Amino acid sequence: MTPTPRAGPLRPLLLAAALAAGGCATTTTQADSRPTANPGPSKPVPRGATMTLPLARFHNEPRAFTQQSGFHDATNLVIRDRAAWLVAWTALHAGQDSVPPLPAVDFDRELVVLAALGTKPTGGHEILIASAVEEDGAVVVQVSVTMPGPDCMTTQVATTPADIARIPRVAAAIGFDAVSTVKPCGP
Repeated sequence: MTPTPRAGPLRPLLLAAALAAGGCATTTTQADSRPTANPGPSKPVPRGATMTLPLARFHNEPRAFTQQSGFHDATNLVIRDRAAWLVAWTALHAGQDSVPPLPAVDFDRELVVLAALGTKPTGGHEILIASAVEEDGAVVVQVSVTMPGPDCMTTQVATTPADIARIPRVAAAIGFDAVSTVKPCGP
């Protein structure tokens, strides 16, 4: 499937429909297709206990996976199957000249989480999937968002930052919790 540039209000509706048809989905730009050392599906955590889940980002730099994704609206996705993964991967690369090969994910043992900021008017905006914690029968994916301060020099181009990571497959509900900070710059 060849990505196409965003075209009016219909594209987000088509993307949402495609993701809903394939389960939940996620996307990424460059990917590391190395297999992860994931022990398999997570066992439920007893009530009151907290467990940090293993999390493997698709690259090792402490910044967003991509600054130019195909996600023009703020989006949090959980991808649980290959069909949804393909849709999300393609959407992530919308508007780019080519789509890299789809990274292998063992959906029997793991799933992919995606967080995207949507369109920002300048550079300097970052998103990073920081961790995943299971507590009281639910998983919370913790996301760090950094915005440039008023004195920061930024590129004057719209960006669409997004990050992706793998976590063990869980049956629990998965939510996202973003913590935003403003990067101070200047004298």
